[in-house]
Amino acid sequence: MQPPDVNKVEQKKIEAKVFKNFLDHPDEAGIVWIRRKRDGGCFFLSNNKCSIYDVRPSICRLEPFTIGDYDFSKKQIELTLNFPFASCC
Repeated sequence: MQPPDVNKVEQKKIEAKVFKNFLDHPDEAGIVWIRRKRDGGCFFLSNNKCSIYDVRPSICRLEPFTIGDYDFSKKQIELTLNFPFASCC
């Protein structure tokens, strides 16, 4: 499972919550991802709760959906269910 990506605005909001060293190195496309814990879990998941819920990245706000397609000219996005999350929501 792919960890969430963050933009600079989201990164600054998370850092304002006193979290540091939560980013992975940018990938070949320059996208910056949140690091995973050693067990593969979300870096911000603690006791089955999101520790940055009020400032979580936009991609996390979409769950259990994901962007399936987009049309910039019409300013429309198509959402699809993100499996396996859709089966547990």
